[in-house]
Amino acid sequence: MHPSTSAAVTRRRRIGHLVGLGLFLSVVVLWLISAFGRPELLDRDWVAFDNAGWRALGGDWASVYTASAGEKWAYLYPPYALPLVVPLGLVPYYASYALTVVMAVLAVVWSCRRLAAIVDTGDGRFLVFCSALLCAPTTLQVLITGQYSWLYLVALVGGAAYWEKGDDRRAGWCLALLAVKPNLAALVLPLLVVRRCRGMARHGAAALLAAVVVTMPVSIGAWPRFVDAVRTVAAVQEQGDAPMEKQITLLSFLRVVAGHFDGSTVTWVLWCVLGIALAALTLQAWRRADDATPALRLIGMAALAMVALSPRLYFYDGLIVAVPAASWYLRRDGYTLPSIRRLEGLCLFGIGVVTALFFPWPAVSTAFGPLAGAWLAFEAVDVIAGVRARCRAVSAASSPSDTTTAVPMTAVRPIPAGPIPAGRVPASLSEDRVPVQSGASDGVADAVRSGVGS
Repeated sequence: MHPSTSAAVTRRRRIGHLVGLGLFLSVVVLWLISAFGRPELLDRDWVAFDNAGWRALGGDWASVYTASAGEKWAYLYPPYALPLVVPLGLVPYYASYALTVVMAVLAVVWSCRRLAAIVDTGDGRFLVFCSALLCAPTTLQVLITGQYSWLYLVALVGGAAYWEKGDDRRAGWCLALLAVKPNLAALVLPLLVVRRCRGMARHGAAALLAAVVVTMPVSIGAWPRFVDAVRTVAAVQEQGDAPMEKQITLLSFLRVVAGHFDGSTVTWVLWCVLGIALAALTLQAWRRADDATPALRLIGMAALAMVALSPRLYFYDGLIVAVPAASWYLRRDGYTLPSIRRLEGLCLFGIGVVTALFFPWPAVSTAFGPLAGAWLAFEAVDVIAGVRARCRAVSAASSPSDTTTAVPMTAVRPIPAGPIPAGRVPASLSEDRVPVQSGASDGVADAVRSGVGS
């Protein structure tokens, strides 16, 4: 592309980014203005966080999981996550909601800045991605409901950014944030046991252990209540009373497809079979990945596994798909198989259509799960194909060149027996033991350079 044409494209993308940023900020400001003075607009998941905050400030953390008869939102996160909601109890009702929205906006902006630090396209492509992320329906849904999904985005993006820098300590701390929703952390732990990630696994486990130890003295009575609350929610889901059409997992898709007939056993068996296959493929790709495989791609695969294989994940948690989307869009030139790259683009397009149609038809959100599962399978196949291609290239480059002449072993002078005398090294030992033959040095040097360059 001509430099002037490239500059024009970058300029147009920057203008588009500013327009998208302006639209995003306008929507957020207008929503906050409309929400103040109208409590019915704020009656969302955030209310459970606000109640948990002021109950924890009261000193009885066990009461956090005891909702009153008039409450329809329950706090269902582990006790060590309660410090995240304590600040909400320090401010008035509307200020608490505004603080929740501000935290989510800052988290998305921080994630974009981290992505910019590890992805340098130089053609304005990153600005287009940021605009799409800010204006995505899942991002707006997180802001409106006041959910924790921004925290999972920070965990994944921060883990990838610090991993690529070689900072296992900060990467492990970031990934430990996923333990706020334990079913997400449980899907990442098996991936962290491979050889490249053991340092992150140690630091992540240490961070989680520190959080538990620090909060244990004041939250010891909250743990039994938390376990009871989780059991109650699981029972409600098994009875079919939970809004399955608002979830985005592979299990929710299978249940919705099963319809009203009693196909629970078949659904669970099929979900287990598909889940085991996808989990095995993901673990194989992580295990086979080499140093040339970007950390963002591997973390993106973990995010897709969270969506497809989690037993319970709602629409607003779809924000974590931004990580594999960034890997595909910002680094799409690094794919080994062009056909796989196009298929992944179709999966991302399908997810975009599903999220756009969620508000008028919530049931379409269940298509999110199989699309994420297919995307995960394609990503794993391309990662493995890339590793194999690099191995073949290195093997071909390190093989002896046809122009290299073999050196006869008889040309090597024998080393004199006994200790080398002190003083000046004899001239016979300072000479080349292997005489250089005509044409051989150039062939060996070329082979070494090609092997190192690969």
